[in-house]
Parts: sequence; C-alpha cells; structure tokens
Amino acid sequence: MRRILGIVAIAAACASGAPAFADGAEIGITFITPADVYTLPVEIGTVNGTKDLNFVLDTGAAYIIAPPKALADVKKEKIGTLPLYLGGHVHYTMIRYRVASFKVGDCELKDIEVDESTASVLPILGQSFLRSVEPYTVGTSANGSTLSFSCPQENDIAAAH
Repeated sequence: MRRILGIVAIAAACASGAPAFADGAEIGITFITPADVYTLPVEIGTVNGTKDLNFVLDTGAAYIIAPPKALADVKKEKIGTLPLYLGGHVHYTMIRYRVASFKVGDCELKDIEVDESTASVLPILGQSFLRSVEPYTVGTSANGSTLSFSCPQENDIAAAH
C-alpha cells in the first residue's frame, strides 16, 4: 500500500510541474548502452589437449569466473571454495581451481586461479587476470576494440598471486 501511495505522490509531483530538487535545478542524464561486449578468445589446457572459450572482459569483476560446463575437462587442481552472496538472499559456493594453462592471445599464463560458479553463465575475465598482465589498456579504433598488455614472465605471475 505504501508503494502505491509513493508512486501516486511522485506522479502527482511530476504532473504538477514541481521541481525535482529544492533549489529548482533539473538534471538530465542520458544512459549510454555500449554496442559491444568485450570478449576475448582464451585457450585453456584440457586433459586431452586444449579448448577455446570466449571470455567476457569485465573490469568490475574481482576474479576469473567460469560456469562448470566450461571447466568440465580442463586440467585443474581444486584449491578451495568461496561463498558468493547475491541479492535476495541467494547463496552460491564457488570452487577455486588452479588451471595449468591459460592462454590469451600469444600470452600463456601458468597456474592461474579460476573460480567455478553455477551463478556464472558466461566465462568472465576479471581483475585477478588483469592484475597479472598490468599495465594494460582497453581501447577502440577503426579496426575494433583491443586489450593491450605485456605478458609477464613465469616468476612475475607467481608474485602477482
């Protein structure tokens, strides 16, 4: 009932032309929806060789996350679990694995931590990946969008974790 009364009050204020702010300032913001989702081809070592997956680059994500199906035959070692809490009291448990081989472009990273989560629909490259390849840039040009980074040496990767 309160929600309905609140909506009626907002609608009445808008209809009356009352300013949204006490000082009468009105601010308009245009939402920008990106046309592209940045995806990167990743080659992951499996028990039978390698397989290619497309990972979404998400600079707001903390970790590399993949659904169970994507990691089913990947060469990996379980190293722990992490609780994941989403809105609405939804709880998941992510399983953290150390993946033997993780190749992005010409850069092969060894022993990368990847979290398996049933909450994830698409594989995601988050900050744990980006920290291992710092400095990096994301840019666009006439040829499309690019991620540029320097491939770390093996001992640099171990120090990043």
